[in-house]
Amino acid sequence: MGILTVKNMVNRCRLGQPFMQWCIALAAQASFKSVPDELRRLIRETFSGWIQSRVNEKANKVWRDLGNRANASGIVGPIALWEKLTEADVLGEFERSEIEGDRVDGDQFDLEASGLFADAKRRVKCDTDAPDLDSELKRVEKENAWLSTFDKITDETGKSFNPESEQKLVAEMRLMTLLHEENTWHKANDSWLSGLLPVGGLIHVKSSNLYLWVLKAHDCGALCWPAEQVELNMWRKAKGVKELVWYHCFDLDDVEVLSAQVESPMSLFMQEQPLTPP
Repeated sequence: MGILTVKNMVNRCRLGQPFMQWCIALAAQASFKSVPDELRRLIRETFSGWIQSRVNEKANKVWRDLGNRANASGIVGPIALWEKLTEADVLGEFERSEIEGDRVDGDQFDLEASGLFADAKRRVKCDTDAPDLDSELKRVEKENAWLSTFDKITDETGKSFNPESEQKLVAEMRLMTLLHEENTWHKANDSWLSGLLPVGGLIHVKSSNLYLWVLKAHDCGALCWPAEQVELNMWRKAKGVKELVWYHCFDLDDVEVLSAQVESPMSLFMQEQPLTPP
């Protein structure tokens, strides 16, 4: 598209990684209306391992250290990354042990026969009961042609991320979704203004009349908690919020930063009912 910001976000986007492409290709077989058995098994087998956060944090640190020692780019092959985790400095620290059983050499393991990371089969079929069979044939042909782009997915290198860079990837994905929905890709170069929003501050978005507390600001978007007014000149984090919201700023004139001071519930109570001398 000729927009450097978009190009860089696409290159970093997790949707372009092999695992995500496998998931997308498998989900596309059912036109994203149901979860195929292959996709269900892939996700179940992938996430059936360790989920303890401390173990994961330790593993990420080991990977980052390994990447820093390997080369300037921090890129290490996936086999080397996994072998590092199975050493005693990770498993031993948490009193974990490797799974007992017969070991097989890498040359003897048939990855294709295992079916875990097999290429998605192009098996989108026509609905013979469709009212417009010609349109249905064109749809199936188009989807199968798209699925063919996922054939022979390979990944020779891997790179670990820390929590900060992981969150930025989510922010960039949310920004690309917004730009796609509104077809405003030309605004991508102005998304850096989001990084100027005051962390911990209260902002008023004039165009949408939203009041938001800024929790984290990236150069592509800000993670916010909706605010609600309880009294005159008194705001708090909105109750009943089930998920935080992303706000992407493309124009500073559309944002008003409100002067706010943190007050404890006790101090507010004292202001309303001042103490009287005995």
